[in-house]
Amino acid sequence: MSPLFCTFILLYFFIVCESTWVKDLNLPRQLLEYHISSNKNLRDRCSEDPTCKINLNASKCFGFEDDCINENSLGFRSKFTSCDNNLNPKVAEKFYEQGDFGYLESRLVKHSICSSDDSSKSSLSCSDHLTHCIGSNIYFDFSNLKIKSSTRYRQDVIQPGQVEGNCENFDRKLLDNNLNVKGYLMSWADELQHFKSNLDFKMDKEHCDVIFEKPTVVMKLDAAVNLYHHFCDFVNLYASLHINQTFNQDIDIILWDTHPGGYNDHYYGITWKAFSRNEPFELKEFGKSLEFLNYEITENILSDQKRVCFKNVMMPLLARQRSGLFYNSPLVYGCSGSTLLKTFSQFILHRLRLGIKPQKAELEKVRIVILSRSTAYRRILNIKELLKSLGHLPNVTTRVVDYNERIPFLRQLNTTSQTDIFIGMHGAGLTHLLFLPDWAAIFEIISLGLKRKLLLYSSYSDIYFSKLQIHLIRSDEEGKHPQSGEKHLKFANYHVDPIEFREQVKSMVDHVRAHPKFINSRRAQRRKQAEMEAEKQKKEL
Repeated sequence: MSPLFCTFILLYFFIVCESTWVKDLNLPRQLLEYHISSNKNLRDRCSEDPTCKINLNASKCFGFEDDCINENSLGFRSKFTSCDNNLNPKVAEKFYEQGDFGYLESRLVKHSICSSDDSSKSSLSCSDHLTHCIGSNIYFDFSNLKIKSSTRYRQDVIQPGQVEGNCENFDRKLLDNNLNVKGYLMSWADELQHFKSNLDFKMDKEHCDVIFEKPTVVMKLDAAVNLYHHFCDFVNLYASLHINQTFNQDIDIILWDTHPGGYNDHYYGITWKAFSRNEPFELKEFGKSLEFLNYEITENILSDQKRVCFKNVMMPLLARQRSGLFYNSPLVYGCSGSTLLKTFSQFILHRLRLGIKPQKAELEKVRIVILSRSTAYRRILNIKELLKSLGHLPNVTTRVVDYNERIPFLRQLNTTSQTDIFIGMHGAGLTHLLFLPDWAAIFEIISLGLKRKLLLYSSYSDIYFSKLQIHLIRSDEEGKHPQSGEKHLKFANYHVDPIEFREQVKSMVDHVRAHPKFINSRRAQRRKQAEMEAEKQKKEL
């Protein structure tokens, strides 16, 4: 082997090894740059690493950090948020505080309830009202769980003496002052209200039946079967990662579900892979042998009897907080486009390997997707007639999809992320709006009493939306709840006026084609094609 080749091998090995930590962050490019630039430890590491290609000359931050000035924030630089002309600047500020990175400022961890100078002892710090907490070397005793006879959404699992740490400094009054907001999906007050310091506690086999060595996220969860409610979990977990300034994928996740049947996350559970490369655990699984955990404790003890210890634990923002994020969101009118939700979308698509390449417009066609339903209600009864009405629209492709349980969620996301116009009678499926390209439009055939939610999604995503006038839609039945008999539009099926439908779609096609980002995407692809063709001709010569 020649010395030159050996040198090449060594150089290649050096570069790959030295750049591994950046690759391991596994973040889309823009998020990667801002994360490294705004995190002092990562910034210092990058500046000392010649293979780190992140530009550190320009200060970058997300906006919620204490030392971040507005001109350096992602929202200011990206210009993703847009507001009505002549809007009072205070309205824009309010939108930022309610639905963007500014929201995180009010959720920062600032209350040190338990602290220690000795790293072998415990710590517990929380935001106001215990909406988000981080701790080290603490434990929960699940003696009161009684999983076989338990029910879902219990708030009484942890009793006095069942959550402790060894604190050099413990502020009981500070803890009590932040217990005023309770609720299963609102805060961690029910689980931490009995926290106390135990000077005899140690992280060892004598005091712990299970020890989680890796950083661990404990999640109380909304409904697994509903896309919108489950994504309230994921959006708030993503926001918590920003607060905690870590996107490490080698973490454990515990699904704090108190039902004996477990959480049953069959539909959208693949999304956890965006947050951890390890499979989540459930409380009911503590009843199994723990040998597969690669921990030393392998006794088959029921979860009811287990003291579960955490070396590092995060209790993230929950799905249904007061004035929450993505749920109970009191967004002001006049602005749209949340940079926080946009980076969430990019993060999910990237980590699930659907966004490795940027979203691109088709060179010639506008892509239309009509959401059909195999459910009992909200079906378009004359969908073939509607498809026929679109047949003469030039340079469009039209697909009919049914996002039912037989279609894997990854395939659904892949379809959505490559759609320019999304049409249907949505409910929780409006969550797909988060993953449409920036230039996309959504056609909600009938709002079905979800006008507020539709406006909320549109405000978060800055997506253009339209709907038909109610007189252009008819149903052969009176919509009634199948159990209660209460009247509601969503419990019916509908015929849609094909002429007006075509005109609305034509208007949306024009909107998409005129969108600056759609135009820029096409230009970029044409340039790339021209460069490839020129390179090909050059080689042929």
